[in-house]
Amino acid sequence: MDFSRQAQQARIDNMQFALENVKEYGRKVRIRDYMPGQVTYCLGDYPEKVLNMPTEYDEKLIKSMAERGVELIQVHEEWNDAMGYHGGDKYHPLDPEGLHKLVDLCHDNGIKIIPYVSSGYLNPNDKYYKPEFSHTDARYNGCFLQYRKGSADSAAWREFILPMTFHIMDEYGFDGIYNDWGYDGLNTAQQNKIINGEPFDRHNMPYDPHVEDLLCTIYEEIHKRGGVYKLHDDSTHGIYKEKLYDYLWIGEGEGDARKQLLYKDDPLYIVPCPDKYWLPKDNPRFYFALTIPYVQFPLLQHGRPVSGMGMVQPHVDYVKVKNGQPSAEYARRMAKSEFCRSHPNGPYVYGRWGLIPDDPEEINYWSDFLALYKPMVTEGSSVYMDIRKSPVIKSGLTEDTIVTMFINEKTYMVVSNIGDAPVNIDLAEPWLDRESGEKVKTINLNGKDIIFLERI
Repeated sequence: MDFSRQAQQARIDNMQFALENVKEYGRKVRIRDYMPGQVTYCLGDYPEKVLNMPTEYDEKLIKSMAERGVELIQVHEEWNDAMGYHGGDKYHPLDPEGLHKLVDLCHDNGIKIIPYVSSGYLNPNDKYYKPEFSHTDARYNGCFLQYRKGSADSAAWREFILPMTFHIMDEYGFDGIYNDWGYDGLNTAQQNKIINGEPFDRHNMPYDPHVEDLLCTIYEEIHKRGGVYKLHDDSTHGIYKEKLYDYLWIGEGEGDARKQLLYKDDPLYIVPCPDKYWLPKDNPRFYFALTIPYVQFPLLQHGRPVSGMGMVQPHVDYVKVKNGQPSAEYARRMAKSEFCRSHPNGPYVYGRWGLIPDDPEEINYWSDFLALYKPMVTEGSSVYMDIRKSPVIKSGLTEDTIVTMFINEKTYMVVSNIGDAPVNIDLAEPWLDRESGEKVKTINLNGKDIIFLERI
């Protein structure tokens, strides 16, 4: 932050402008300790054997990501041997030296790196697994993964998973962890609803003090080490009441992009993972229009291209049928596998939630949005979300129009139209359109689009 008299006077003036002109809004937040530029970095096509040792490709790409403003990389289960297919296990890499060098590569470029860990999932055939870890029969079986779920109210599970989690961070020099928590209570709640003939809504779950305590313990221990804790949303609404994450990963597996709005009032910070299978293929701006007004900048999905070999390993028993029906997940992964194997020189796919193929321009437009976003959320910025009434806006706002103002040494405003029909919005004075460089007093905004404005 700039402490000069000029900069501080600008902050005072801009805050006064907001106080006078923001009359009705959803909520106000202050930006603290925020890293918006985050990437999920594909290391390989597990259960094909994956090694972490950085290649020249990784060195160039990670350097480029740093130059584009990336601050944090997360690597998923291919950093280890989750199912033990290659003689390893879920908590150790097949090539420790390679992993250390990958961590060093990120640090040399000023990027933090965190690994996938789970406080719930473990293969029941794993050498570490014990029946007392699980108090329910909750499982996840998908494609090549076959997991039981450890229970937060199992002291045996806690005795195992807590020190193992922190060992991973300490041993390999990671800057925190990404916890895919694997909540067994989700299965129990779903089964209870089915038994009682009631509809099941995974976004409205009962409070669970045991899982809250487990997740809080992880959060606190990671923070003792100065680390970053990212939690995967597993239907978190209602389950806990405490602050127990730095970043919440959501979005994966949602069949409707608008379900992103279920999290608009959640505590900061949410980092959505766009499951591009469900998004409009011809309009990448829509997801940013849904997220940016609520201080939720999407993950970039990139890294090493998927080879396609992960779905054709002869020693793997793939889950092709679930609940008596052909597995849709298996079918989607096989489609990606077939495409990647038939296009070894590109175009490429970069992970589980990408397209077939991924848009080669995604890293460019994601970086452009990040460059627009970062000045709005500098340390100490104040954000007025979902403004419904303001003298700044002369015309009425439709239900599908979202207006958010960001205040620091400058005054920024974003306007999103998440509906299908275009909207026209008249402003009291001209603002600068930060993408076009033009001064605008009337906003003509297409459906599923966003505009970035700066007060002149």
